Amino acid sequence: MVGSLIVDNHKIIGEGYHHTFGAAHAEVNAISSVRDTSVLPQSTLYVNLEPCCHWGKTPPCTDLIIRSGIKHVVIGCLDPNPLVAGRGVKKLEEAGIKVTTKVLENECLTFNHRFFKHILQTPTIDFIVKWAESRDGFIGKSQYKSAAEREISNEISKRWVHKLRSEVDGLMIGTNTALIDDPLLNNRYWFGKTPNIILLDKELKIPLTSQLFKSKSKIFILTQQTQENTENRVFLKLNFEQDTADFWNQVSRILIEQNIFTVLLEGGAFTIQSFLQSKLAAYIYRIRSNKYLENGIKAPSTNLSPVDRFELGNNTVELLKKYAI
Repeated sequence: MVGSLIVDNHKIIGEGYHHTFGAAHAEVNAISSVRDTSVLPQSTLYVNLEPCCHWGKTPPCTDLIIRSGIKHVVIGCLDPNPLVAGRGVKKLEEAGIKVTTKVLENECLTFNHRFFKHILQTPTIDFIVKWAESRDGFIGKSQYKSAAEREISNEISKRWVHKLRSEVDGLMIGTNTALIDDPLLNNRYWFGKTPNIILLDKELKIPLTSQLFKSKSKIFILTQQTQENTENRVFLKLNFEQDTADFWNQVSRILIEQNIFTVLLEGGAFTIQSFLQSKLAAYIYRIRSNKYLENGIKAPSTNLSPVDRFELGNNTVELLKKYAI
């Protein structure tokens, strides 16, 4: 994820970002957005990642920066990609351009940590865990009298959750959640993609009539059963009998093999509770609702304390950071 600004006399005159893989890079879009290119030689280009200096799906950004006449480039962090890795800075400096590096470096490294892990071939799964619970501590019911009874969080919280969905590679739920809630598991309330669906279904109990199987997304089914793959359903063998830590480590390895590196775990209570007992790191979001259910399925329990919280209407979202042990 790369963004770029061009500044002249303390005013932003150009901006751009990398929209999608294979498309024009941030620097290209920023330079292209400048209306009066005659001021570029007196302007400064800011970018969070070192400009590329090699041909890939697009030409080198360093060549365009040099041709534009820009004389000062400010870079947040260097690109660990062996094809770049300081060569972009060197090429700009050899062209007489002043280069300032490592500005807000930690923030820029954190911003793209998933990309860097992939480039350095040290991939791990970034887990995000989310659940909504009623004011009296229930995550839902085993049966519902109406669709309204199923809704615990408010409309604003739902939009925020769908924003999370748009930012991950996969949405994960367990068998019981699929059977009880019959969710669509898509991104309806935010911009961007609908991610892959990941099902933990030991005995293949989830019927093909479930709404989630209507999805156009690829569905990865982790199971102990043997089944032939279809066009959009991929069956992956998983040993459900191992202890909690080994189970979730195996889940991580399987998903990495499928090029899934970010997972939003949305339920249910049993699956989330199991994950909380693992040794994997995660960002954990607990949505506290004002709604009372009076009975039902108890919400997951944890002794983690909130490190942050914010309000979404009459819902409170608590961030519980879980670090690897």
